[in-house]
Amino acid sequence: MIDKEILVISFGTTYMESCEKGIGAIERAIASAFPDYVVRRAFTSGVVSGILKEKHGVLVDSVEEALERAFSNGIKTIIAQPTHIMNGREYNKMLDIFSRYKNKFDKIAIGAPLLTYKTDFNKVAKAIADYTQKYNNGSTAVCLMGHGTDVEANS
Repeated sequence: MIDKEILVISFGTTYMESCEKGIGAIERAIASAFPDYVVRRAFTSGVVSGILKEKHGVLVDSVEEALERAFSNGIKTIIAQPTHIMNGREYNKMLDIFSRYKNKFDKIAIGAPLLTYKTDFNKVAKAIADYTQKYNNGSTAVCLMGHGTDVEANS
């Protein structure tokens, strides 16, 4: 019996194709790299989970549901790997939920969001510049969008 789990935690998406190409690809890569672990999915957005259930009949655990399931399944070691970009509201909510489960598992490890340290911003900016270099032809514009947050991580 496998008693180790990696919980891939995302805000979520209601677009099934995007989910499989993005979140699903991350989960498959993690499962391939860590074959001794069960890999499961959880979303921090209850709204997204509700839409998926209603429109597509797809059930995705909340973080709390996933932790309850892991505990019920006899998981001893749980690793949370968020796909969040920064330490915003959803990430902080996830940390709060995990704090309530610290005594139910032998070991809990929680990964950091992509943009946690100042050096992360430079690495991501370089990766984006390198990736989009092929579009630098004088007639193509690359537009990146995002939204901020009112928490301290809004860089």
